[in-house]
Amino acid sequence: MDDGETIIESVRELQKRYHNPIAIEVLPLKNYYKAEEYHQKYLDKDPGGYCHIGIDKFEKAKNATYHKL
Repeated sequence: MDDGETIIESVRELQKRYHNPIAIEVLPLKNYYKAEEYHQKYLDKDPGGYCHIGIDKFEKAKNATYHKL
């Protein structure tokens, strides 16, 4: 399954939880530029960085397991 199909299937599953239609535009990526090396893994390099997301959320995401919907 490619990314587009995965996204569409995920939205279909998510829609089952809501009465009103979910409106998400799914388009091919047009412009993508990899960030400079000093931006890669920014919070690993600068744990006190400016990100507004708490470190506990990053730990939770790092340890999460993927479940296909």
